[in-house]
Amino acid sequence: MLRNKERRGKLKDFPLLFVSIFNEMEASHHLAINVHIFLIPNWP
Repeated sequence: MLRNKERRGKLKDFPLLFVSIFNEMEASHHLAINVHIFLIPNWP
């Protein structure tokens, strides 16, 4: 019973992990765009 509950907890945490990975990717994507926008006008 306890083991089953543990497994359910892991399954519950999986989408959260996916969302956090997605948010991390999204954040780094926006950072890359911002750096790109910042660098292009200041290109020597």
